[in-house]
Amino acid sequence: MPEGVSQRQLAKILDVSEGAVRKAILSKRIKRLPSGLIDPVAARSAWSSATDPVRTKVRTSPKVRTRGTHPWDWDCPVSVDG
Repeated sequence: MPEGVSQRQLAKILDVSEGAVRKAILSKRIKRLPSGLIDPVAARSAWSSATDPVRTKVRTSPKVRTRGTHPWDWDCPVSVDG
């Protein structure tokens, strides 16, 4: 696993905007590594400790998918004959 991730990658990991990540870095809530990248584990921990959970959509646990996102993955019968 790489040492860190970029701001854009962290935004995808936290499921927030890149601007929100930039703002957190500027306000010193998230710290950069010496390489300029961000440790995603430390960033998630810092984000969850400094952010009101009611006002954020950041998930503290992994996504749980009960079914696939494509209709072919669903459990409903599909007629192929048309």
